[in-house]
Amino acid sequence: MKHRIQMRAAVSALAACICLSALPGALAAEPGRVKAPGRTEMEHGPVSTEFASTRLAFAVSDPVTNADDTVTLDVAYADSQGTKHERVTPTGMTETDVALITVADNPVAAGSTIELCYNEQGELINIKNIYSAYMSDLGTVYFDTMKYGAELSPVNGEPGAMLAAGWLTAKSGNQITVGDLDLFDETYTLAPDVKVYEFNTDTSTLTARRLSDVPVTQKTDGEFYKTANRQQVMVVFDQNYRNADQAEVVELYYITPQPTIDEKYLYPADHMPIDSFMTENDGKTVAKPTAAAWLTATESFAIIPDRLYYVGDNEVAIYLTQADDGTLILLDAGWPASGYQYWRNIEAMGFDPRDIDYILLTHGHGDQYGTGAELDTMIKNAGGDPVVYECYEDTYGYDIYGFPEITGIIEDTPVLNAVDKFYINDTWMEFDGSVRIKPVLTAGHTNGTDSFIFELTDPATNETLTISYLGGYGVNGNTKYDPDDDPENRGYLRLSFQYGLRYLQQTVEPDYMIPQHTNQYPMLEINKAAEEKGIPFLEAVNRGSYEWVNFLEKRQAVITYEDYYQNWKADPKDEFGTEITVTDAELQTIEAAGPYRREGGTYQITLTDGGRIIQGFNRYMNQTDKLSGVENAQGQDVGDGIFILKDSFTHDPHAWYVQVGARVSDGYDGSCAGGPIESVHDNWFEILRTERLDSREEAEALLAQLQSGATYTVTLDQSSEIQLADNLTDTFQPAAGGTFTDVPATHWAAGAVEFVTSQGLLQGTGTSTFAPGQPMTRAMLVTALWREAGSPVVNYAMDFDDVDEDQWYTEAVRWAVSKGIVAGTGKGFSPDAALTRESLAAILFRYAGGQVSADDLSGYADGAGVSAWAREAMNWAVAQGLITGKSGGRLDPGGTASRAEVSAILMRYVQSAQA
Repeated sequence: MKHRIQMRAAVSALAACICLSALPGALAAEPGRVKAPGRTEMEHGPVSTEFASTRLAFAVSDPVTNADDTVTLDVAYADSQGTKHERVTPTGMTETDVALITVADNPVAAGSTIELCYNEQGELINIKNIYSAYMSDLGTVYFDTMKYGAELSPVNGEPGAMLAAGWLTAKSGNQITVGDLDLFDETYTLAPDVKVYEFNTDTSTLTARRLSDVPVTQKTDGEFYKTANRQQVMVVFDQNYRNADQAEVVELYYITPQPTIDEKYLYPADHMPIDSFMTENDGKTVAKPTAAAWLTATESFAIIPDRLYYVGDNEVAIYLTQADDGTLILLDAGWPASGYQYWRNIEAMGFDPRDIDYILLTHGHGDQYGTGAELDTMIKNAGGDPVVYECYEDTYGYDIYGFPEITGIIEDTPVLNAVDKFYINDTWMEFDGSVRIKPVLTAGHTNGTDSFIFELTDPATNETLTISYLGGYGVNGNTKYDPDDDPENRGYLRLSFQYGLRYLQQTVEPDYMIPQHTNQYPMLEINKAAEEKGIPFLEAVNRGSYEWVNFLEKRQAVITYEDYYQNWKADPKDEFGTEITVTDAELQTIEAAGPYRREGGTYQITLTDGGRIIQGFNRYMNQTDKLSGVENAQGQDVGDGIFILKDSFTHDPHAWYVQVGARVSDGYDGSCAGGPIESVHDNWFEILRTERLDSREEAEALLAQLQSGATYTVTLDQSSEIQLADNLTDTFQPAAGGTFTDVPATHWAAGAVEFVTSQGLLQGTGTSTFAPGQPMTRAMLVTALWREAGSPVVNYAMDFDDVDEDQWYTEAVRWAVSKGIVAGTGKGFSPDAALTRESLAAILFRYAGGQVSADDLSGYADGAGVSAWAREAMNWAVAQGLITGKSGGRLDPGGTASRAEVSAILMRYVQSAQA
């Protein structure tokens, strides 16, 4: 067993560095685990065996940790001698084992369903919690299908015996039916010598019974769902999942007294999201999975056949991606009570959840990681070893950004123990040629919420599609900001959330979008309408970035604009008779309550892009003729757009804004109100937008003035909103600059750019532009070094397919290759390939004839990630002061080097050499 658990108080900076340095920037299917696409039965490897035997049991007391770090608790179980109630102290539990059953959020407690584990001598050596977080109390119903979910631990080199749980709805002869009245009803065969027991949760007693004693859930008015008292059972089988077809029930436990279901949950599931207008609610209370998992199931479906699937419930979205080599990647693990639904949904798409290779958790909330530990265990019990990713910021905190006081939020011990690696944000995870995924930190919902960009090849067309996914949505109390009350952990998250939403609007141009929750974007409604029309899901979805930008604008408007909230309070509206409400009593937006980056006034800004037009949120999402003729439950044509209640008070499609990426020439350093905002990204910039414009024509006229890299004088208010001038075209006033319009005097690299251009090492990219943020290419760098060396002419035969004799860099490449400064890349030179920082170090090292420096990159969080071939060079470059760290104490060896960064490095080198 891997001892990966880190107790919160004991987490050290060293542990954090180890975890980060172990994370690769690229991924591939692990050797020996490549599977045929769509294969549902995998030949798993041998399982690790810690125990000679195990049995199901019930805790009848809370565990007590003893002075010698052992654990004692009272248990009830049955063996060949009958039922037993005794106090036990396992002898072989590690610190991790103890934490897994004693530390919140998931402790064993009186009433928990547990597993007793024995060695070959029959000694009790471990206790495990069988059912997942929040569901171990038998007063709350738990569902577990026979083949998937909780099971006993492996013994004797084989997976453990299967378990199942749910409501008993039928009993006849040697068969029983167990299920949730909706997604699954399974009929099991009872062994001739099946043992039957009653566990009373009031008295914590286990009693032997006969099969005839077991009550069956009764129908009310001919319907199960109208029955408030339902009989919960748990069963143990004589086989593991590999022999499910031959399995028989050998132990049956029924729970008394029968729990009473609240009347508001006595209705059939409708498979649609909360408050969806695709179904009639009829005044019923729509449940969340934590309250009534059996009401929140939905059917899985293919988003991109043979590539991307929806496998979540009707509240939280979970996505399964399949690469061409068979690698399976699961994004999020959903609610802890609903794992049985997810496993069945995955099976319905033709896969076995035990075949999943990667589990990507988006942030540290229970509705995202809820079944992660359970799934991890299920796969490991079958001989697999999935890689579980989580965001570092939610696990450990913000020490890597220089804010050690901001700690992680995950306290679910089994989940912490399951996590293997952390994301390297803004870096593509390469699974194979058909799938790549990039995590992007978009904090605000939590410290470490990640959004994801998918690039997936459609197997039917071989077209590469970009799919965007927003991580997080709710502000979770971060709307309120009081400098005297809670500035450290609230203020910066509100600005981070706003920035993350604008960052995704500004930098991601997807073909399609997918949400994290179904009450945010009408994923399930679109699929239902598509099924009625008989068309594939993607055909029913609008393609292009509009839906993505519009979806992001809804939440960004809630966080930012006070007027929407105040207008709604003055004149609340409704749709289909349902009032759209604002749940926060006093919704304090950034406009109304800050926090603020700056005082406001006149500033110079340098644009990092050419800007874009943002339209105010339109609550009628996915308007398309493809769905015309399909009506929702209120008689509205779905083709006119699908309406969702949540946050629709921000509906304002007649609003227009111009939004730009920019660097502001003031003292703002990317951090505000207790934490980092923009500075979590390398080469960070702010995203600013204008005040509200009344027409698209006005926005277009303003946008037409703007040029990426140019510097303008603007007026910003306290919330950094660009104020419109009385004469609209005067809003962005061109600022007097130097040689290059995109490198003003306030640019951090202005001096370096002036130096390298005056020395003739680098030139501009146009008559008035330098493109400081553009990646430095191999051709550019060797040309700069060739010029620094005096542009020597050499007689050397090159044989590169991609270097013609008449290119501006040809002689520089010839010289550099002849001197051993660079080499080719296969049959070519790749002159236009962007340089990584470690490649830059290696080329400079060879050019300078550098002396080997001491191997010490330990001062950098990712120092161990420098490639072996570049390590000597990077040590030299760091020792010479040529290459310095980035935010968070990182070298970023695999990151690209911009023209501005290389200008600074070349200036340092030349000045050092001249000295």
